[in-house]
Amino acid sequence: MKILKTGLALAVAAAMASAPVLADNGKHKSRGKGPSKAPRVYDVCVDSTTGAKLTNFPPAAGDRVTAVGMILPSGTLPTDGSGDATCVAYAGQKIGTFFVNGTFVSSFAPGAIKLPEAADDDLGYVNWHLRVDGKGAIETAGPIKQFVLGGSYPQVVTGGTGRYRGLKGEMNTTMLGAGGFQIRVTLPKND
Repeated sequence: MKILKTGLALAVAAAMASAPVLADNGKHKSRGKGPSKAPRVYDVCVDSTTGAKLTNFPPAAGDRVTAVGMILPSGTLPTDGSGDATCVAYAGQKIGTFFVNGTFVSSFAPGAIKLPEAADDDLGYVNWHLRVDGKGAIETAGPIKQFVLGGSYPQVVTGGTGRYRGLKGEMNTTMLGAGGFQIRVTLPKND
């Protein structure tokens, strides 16, 4: 009887080890074939009144910004600029935390005084940290652009951890609303 129980336990363990498991993005994968593929697109919402601190408002070249917001599944935020600027409506869908640390090279107003070598549409230089589901993080760096609904710009991926450890290249940022505090980020497809 003991041999039968041991054999049954080994058979169950072997079956579980080779069975497909549900990956983070809802697709099946087999165990032992590397990290699961994570979603490639996320929405980000920062409440500019409580989640962002600026040295001065409106900011001028040299002023600092620090902000923390929420990462949401792609498609949560509307693309027409009509999203909840306080982000409260999306709190139940939060899947991660978004951090910003940066310095303005211009003001919010296009045509405002800017640092001489900055492009006309450069707003600031930032470092972003996207911590998703506690299973990995993404670091980016680069200029952010003046807000234009539906406009986009790249952020350089400087590294990643966990399920994003092989990520490199450019992450595309699309502006969705709230003066640039609602964005959609699309990760490169190289990890």
